Amino acid sequence: MIAVPYELVELTAMEYGAVECFWRESDRAFTGYVAEVWFLGRPWEFAQKWARVVGYPIRSRATEDGPGNYMVSVPVAPGF
Repeated sequence: MIAVPYELVELTAMEYGAVECFWRESDRAFTGYVAEVWFLGRPWEFAQKWARVVGYPIRSRATEDGPGNYMVSVPVAPGF
């Protein structure tokens, strides 16, 4: 498992059509932080890409709360 910089996830997310991306603390992520990436359409290609990069399952879910219909959580090392 590797921790990738939040900024790299954010940049890639926008290339995949994300509508919003921010980081937050996480009790589940091995890094202690995740990038929450929101999409209007299905985010499966983005989630699969990051699962291969970090070597860790990526959580994605459909939601009615937030700036998109789908949310993907990627473990990150946040930039401060």
